[in-house]
Amino acid sequence: MLHDGDREDEQHSDDRSPDKSQNVEQKLDTACKTFDYAAFIADPFREQSQRDDAFQRKLRSALLAASINAHTWAVARTVHERTTTEETIEKRIDSLLEVQREQGRSSHPVSLMSFFECTRDRLRALFEVINSAVANIAGISI
Repeated sequence: MLHDGDREDEQHSDDRSPDKSQNVEQKLDTACKTFDYAAFIADPFREQSQRDDAFQRKLRSALLAASINAHTWAVARTVHERTTTEETIEKRIDSLLEVQREQGRSSHPVSLMSFFECTRDRLRALFEVINSAVANIAGISI
């Protein structure tokens, strides 16, 4: 007598027919699609690298232009400030000389160049005093 478990074994052995095993062998023998490395990995990477390089070139150009503009502005600003300050100082000196003339303190007009020369001489003397004081403190003879 056959038990229920024996019947199942017979049914499973019938399922392993030669047709099914040939079908599996055919599937195994069929060639798999090849993976196109260039299309899926290399080409996109190369394209992204080229976009990155182009961006880097544009960024370098923009940074260079910004640096040149900042330098130009800084140079022009100092020239403008110096010119403006010079004009302001000359106007103040002229107004002081005019006030001195009105008060009778100055009998002769002082030229602007002699004023600058006097100021330069006084500054030179001041720096000589400072240098000699530093030399005396440090014990260095000048």
